[in-house]
Amino acid sequence: MNDVIFDGLNPEQCGAVKVLSGPLLILAGAGSGKTKTLTHRIANLIRQGTPGHKILAVTFTNKAAGEMKDRIAKILGGGNLPAVGTFHSICVRILREDIEKLDCGLNKNFVIFDTDDSQKLIKMIMKDFHIDPKEVKPRPIGGVISSCKSKLQTPLEFADE
Repeated sequence: MNDVIFDGLNPEQCGAVKVLSGPLLILAGAGSGKTKTLTHRIANLIRQGTPGHKILAVTFTNKAAGEMKDRIAKILGGGNLPAVGTFHSICVRILREDIEKLDCGLNKNFVIFDTDDSQKLIKMIMKDFHIDPKEVKPRPIGGVISSCKSKLQTPLEFADE
């Protein structure tokens, strides 16, 4: 086949790329071309008429997401591309678009803290309240906050405990 969609694919990969509807399970070892197959399948779906905005591809890393976007754009020549990202980046994108509809007091400019950011904030608050980090360790405080969040416990409910 002299078609960029199928270039460099083995017969099993070509078969997977040709599937245009329904789920498809691809079982293969590391480095065997699963991402390549998925990328070419997405490009084929778009070429066959599926609008790119109706396709969502979720990967494990930002690097893989970037590579998939680049590969799909290269195969198709740009335009009409799907949403590609990690689980976290896709969810943040959805939240940023719709967070204000939830009426939860947040707007689309919310910030997500990682562990380091959280620890820095806890230390700043401890300093503001003159709490010595040698007497009360910041990390367990983060654990208590995490536990409260997991239980959907409000600060007032925690204070009552």
